[in-house]
Amino acid sequence: MSRIVSKKLVQRNSFFHMAAEMYDFVICFPYVRDQIINFAASQQYDIQRSTLCVQKSFSDKNRMVIRPLSVFEREDIRRFYLGLSTEDRHKRFCSTLFDATISAYVDRLSFTRDTFLGAFDEQAQLIGLAELACGPDESEMAFSVRPDKRGQKIGARLIERLLLCARVRGVRKVFVLFLADNEPMRRMASRAGLLVQTSNGEAYAARHLPTASAQDLARWFIEEGFAQGGYFATLGISYWGSFIARAAAAAGAASQHGRSAVSAEASPILA
Repeated sequence: MSRIVSKKLVQRNSFFHMAAEMYDFVICFPYVRDQIINFAASQQYDIQRSTLCVQKSFSDKNRMVIRPLSVFEREDIRRFYLGLSTEDRHKRFCSTLFDATISAYVDRLSFTRDTFLGAFDEQAQLIGLAELACGPDESEMAFSVRPDKRGQKIGARLIERLLLCARVRGVRKVFVLFLADNEPMRRMASRAGLLVQTSNGEAYAARHLPTASAQDLARWFIEEGFAQGGYFATLGISYWGSFIARAAAAAGAASQHGRSAVSAEASPILA
């Protein structure tokens, strides 16, 4: 399909049209570029049901945004891991780690070599974390979700997004290590197509990944754009909502203080 014809398919959606124009400066492969446009035009329902939940997310109480984390968010990762209980640390690292050990681990994270995805709630708070540590032959994945946010398929959406990122990066095989009695992680790995093997109290789940297709690249590009925009929109809504709430509370307190003062002044007159 020609680029002119395919662009007509998405004229009803200015964002996708703009995304295609922006991509001209990044990718010079017409086939991939056309796939981005066609995917945006014909798969909008899938995009809305993906990790971004573009339209529904703003009305869903369990909405969230998943996006890559940068080196400037190292401290957010540190706070997230340090906030885990002893049991949750044991599940995440297959060992009980003290604060100093976790802090040293976060200090060694490489944001250029590896990939880190964060799931954020409607208050722009980090509620889930996924890691992809790239190796020469296989890459290790790891996941953790805040205890009060579990049971909302956050882990499943994180692993789906991380597998897509791995394919785009050219990773051919991924694996995840976890405790054998960690049933939620076992179910999540199995549903994502990983083959689980158990030995000596630990489980090893692995999967070979196919090469990323043009449609995979299109989906990745569009979701990355929505993720960044959705996060900053959520951050703005959270900030201004908090600001308005504080202003309203301050105004209410001032009004109450004023009424109290008037009542105090009127009391001697009435007496």
